[in-house]
Amino acid sequence: MLHGDQNPSLEKINEFNLLHYDNDEDVNPLRNYGRRIKGPWIFGMAECHLIRDKNIYQTKSVRLFHAETRDASTLNPLIRDNVEAGSTIWSDQWGAYSRI
Repeated sequence: MLHGDQNPSLEKINEFNLLHYDNDEDVNPLRNYGRRIKGPWIFGMAECHLIRDKNIYQTKSVRLFHAETRDASTLNPLIRDNVEAGSTIWSDQWGAYSRI
């Protein structure tokens, strides 16, 4: 994890690129899956605010949570405790999120 103004090492950049390599030839777009990786589930939230005169969103803060499972009983409390009522929530629309 990087803190503040630290610059990532070449090793970290290569690790990031390896983890985020996406070969479209290997993925069937009609299937609901992606490349599987080992490790914990990380559920994240980013607080964004619209800058109206520029018509862009600016990220204010990011929160990441280790989640043992990605079901409603795990994620709903995280959302309820960290998202202000009335906020708009954007999602990658993963199928299981429709039940939250």
